[in-house]
Amino acid sequence: MPCRGLSGNVTEFCDCVDQLRKIILKYNTDNYILLGGDFNENLGGAHGSRRLNYLKELVNDFDLKFENSGETYLDPRGNECTEIDFFLYNVPSVLITSRKVVLNDLRTNTSDHYPIKVELLCNFTLYIKQEDSVISTRVNWRTIDKHVYFIRVKDGLATLETEIDDDNVEEVV
Repeated sequence: MPCRGLSGNVTEFCDCVDQLRKIILKYNTDNYILLGGDFNENLGGAHGSRRLNYLKELVNDFDLKFENSGETYLDPRGNECTEIDFFLYNVPSVLITSRKVVLNDLRTNTSDHYPIKVELLCNFTLYIKQEDSVISTRVNWRTIDKHVYFIRVKDGLATLETEIDDDNVEEVV
């Protein structure tokens, strides 16, 4: 999501929220929703900027939940200063095995954000569409080696002629 320091950030931010709204509208009728990332707004914050109010409207419209679990953003001096990384979800609590956790103890984190995680129970079903296999019996005369084809047909006919006699015509045919 766009940060606050850029000109036009409110319009761009609202456009991003509108895109999220479209995605939720498309999938929420028969799926659970879990959106995670840097929202560049503190959903637990009290001040009501236009950006924050627009994001909270999305959260309220779809009855999305989120947790405040501690600061996730570090200022340029490395000081923890705000929580702007969230998971927004409508997943039933019975499927959540671990609420949002801020991973602030990673030695190799080079970002100005702490990673966040949540754990869910998932059940995936793989559907494989069975396709009727159609074998083409037509000969593509442009790509075939006609000499090899001629020899195989000739040999096949010769073998067939030796297997047929008057007693077994019906069996062979």
